[in-house]
Amino acid sequence: MHEQIDGPKTLRGHGTGERLCMLNGTEDSILHGKHQTLLLLGVGADAHGRKKLPHYDILASIDIAGEHPATPPAERPAIVNDYDPKEFPMAMSPGDPGWNDIVGTAPGPRVNATFVTLARNSDVWDIARSIRQVEDRFNRRYNYDWVFLNDKPFDETFKKVTTSLVSGKTHYGEIPKEHWSFPEWIDQDKAKKVREDMAQRKIIYGDSVSYRHMCRFESGFFFRQPLMMNYEYYWRVEPSIELFCDIHYDPFRVMKENNRKRTAVKSVRYHIEDGKDAANNSSDISRRSSDAITEWKPTEDG
Repeated sequence: MHEQIDGPKTLRGHGTGERLCMLNGTEDSILHGKHQTLLLLGVGADAHGRKKLPHYDILASIDIAGEHPATPPAERPAIVNDYDPKEFPMAMSPGDPGWNDIVGTAPGPRVNATFVTLARNSDVWDIARSIRQVEDRFNRRYNYDWVFLNDKPFDETFKKVTTSLVSGKTHYGEIPKEHWSFPEWIDQDKAKKVREDMAQRKIIYGDSVSYRHMCRFESGFFFRQPLMMNYEYYWRVEPSIELFCDIHYDPFRVMKENNRKRTAVKSVRYHIEDGKDAANNSSDISRRSSDAITEWKPTEDG
């Protein structure tokens, strides 16, 4: 969309970027000086399309003559595999020293970790909003990398926009066809009938083929991608997510220092039929493959 903004406007941005500026141009591509473009997202609307005038989200300043941000990010501390957490205490609650020290590069070691996003080229503005949220709330102080995966090659617009927003390094990978398709042994006619039935029952994503490819990929193939082999920890970020508060500590360090393997948040409501299928199939696999399943043992804190 390219709604013309008539006359100069005073724009207000979030986070650590430029707070006020005078611009004249289009809502998502504005000429600013000789070589830079300011990207704006959703002029006059929030993530759900509701009006919220007058407010503009200034996403980033891009050097249109090159591939890199106009202002390179500060150097982050080195990745350290072996360190004493007591030497680098983190503020975990408002009463801890340093809780309000959220300006500038965060001290302490960095974990070998990355953000990872599965996205299409058409998702560029949705993921731009997500990146801005994560950067403003956390990563502007930590500068972790970001891996983007797609079943098609990423175009230059996607790469330029995302690279300009991420304070760490960006990497782009194409998913192999065998990781984004139906296995040969799937009965396609039966699968189609099941999808049609689920659509009739209004089950979320019930008739979506791409959603099934995504679930299969995220369940068994994403960690086999060559780019992901370079990292020990990852944080999956979806397009259009929002973070409503600052993150004062490094979740990757929390994972590493407490030997955590997985954390998750569940906020999407799914159809009850989805849960039944998942529970029944999990129980069936458990019965047939008990020798391959590790016994779950709760920790002291649950």
